Amino acid sequence: MHPVVIALKYLTSFQFGKPKGFKYEELKQSVPFFPLIGVFLGMLLVLENLLFAHLLPKEVVSVLILFTLFVITNKRLYKGAGYVSEAYFNGKNSTQRESIIKSYPFGYYGILGIFFAIILKYSALNSITDEHQNQMIATMPLYSRWSIAYLAFSTSLKGADSLNCDRLFPKIDFKEFSVATFFLVLGGVLTLGIQFFLIFVINFIVTISGQFILNKTFKNLSDSIIGAFNEFTEVSTILTGFILIW
Repeated sequence: MHPVVIALKYLTSFQFGKPKGFKYEELKQSVPFFPLIGVFLGMLLVLENLLFAHLLPKEVVSVLILFTLFVITNKRLYKGAGYVSEAYFNGKNSTQRESIIKSYPFGYYGILGIFFAIILKYSALNSITDEHQNQMIATMPLYSRWSIAYLAFSTSLKGADSLNCDRLFPKIDFKEFSVATFFLVLGGVLTLGIQFFLIFVINFIVTISGQFILNKTFKNLSDSIIGAFNEFTEVSTILTGFILIW
């Protein structure tokens, strides 16, 4: 199966063909193409916005966009955000947090975490000027899917606080990470022009801060943590855009 197809199936709800798990090497080869899936998702959301922008109030269109993003995103990513929120606030140590992540279902803190993330995205998206709204709609899934590739690369670097991802999620080397970053920069510049670099720098600082918290809170990289990181960077991207170009 082509790496782009694997990336599409891993990150989205488009589960065509026979259902099967992802082999380590197959998933590893697909990670550099994660930003391309972000471009695809962004294009779908922008088309939706263009279709309904002149028919419905902006507040309603923002709800539709976030609902569509929810539907076309693989459910493991949203569930992950709930499990990590629950584990972060309820777990007293890394062992207990790992146990909470594996439990089902998540509780009050998990629901609150997902709700809070959606409200932040809605508020920022609804407040961005019409002139820049499509740009940030396209950039949000692009950057967040790249951030997963960044997480896969950063765990390959030696460090006492690094998350362990052996047999859980593939590590990628600098060459593979460079491919993912190339797609990010290409898509970002085509979408935002030179403004992309300012948004990227500020958002990347926020991303590193989020990664630092994960490294201090958990031991193992899992689908739940990947999902939470994706949600975190979606929120940070749209908020950064709102603050800088609203």
